[in-house]
Amino acid sequence: MHFYDLESELKFGHYQGKTLEEVVKLNPDYIEQCVRKEKDFFITAPVIEDLMKLNPDLSISEEAIDILETKRLEWVRALGLEEEEGEDAYAYFDEEAWKQEFGMPDDDDETSMESLDLNTEVDEQELNPELQRANFAPAPPSYEEDDLFSDLDDFPYEGPTGEDEEDDWDD
Repeated sequence: MHFYDLESELKFGHYQGKTLEEVVKLNPDYIEQCVRKEKDFFITAPVIEDLMKLNPDLSISEEAIDILETKRLEWVRALGLEEEEGEDAYAYFDEEAWKQEFGMPDDDDETSMESLDLNTEVDEQELNPELQRANFAPAPPSYEEDDLFSDLDDFPYEGPTGEDEEDDWDD
């Protein structure tokens, strides 16, 4: 089975040596003929979509789609791959299977964020010596929005006095 994409050159037939991109522009019907008549010719759904974008005149019949699906299934069987269906397809992601496979503890589900105390004192011997010597400045106090604006109330601003003063902004 040969998987073709837009840049793949045909290795058979009238358009041998041309890419699928070139063929779909020259003769879009030839693509379906390849699907139907060439045993090793295979294109995926994304390739079909790209070909249709290049030439909206391309149409792939339901029969041709069925042929492609049959070719794909034969290819999967020839490689000895089993198609996983249903819940078994997601068994790889099963948490219990991972616990059994890799010896993960069963009680990790009991650990919750509430049981973790982030304020627990840390043994200073465990800290990196460079961090012990570092002198970190304390965090600035947090203010609520009302506190920020109350400071502005005390700002010594004198509004216009009504006198004819020269405006420096127009210079």
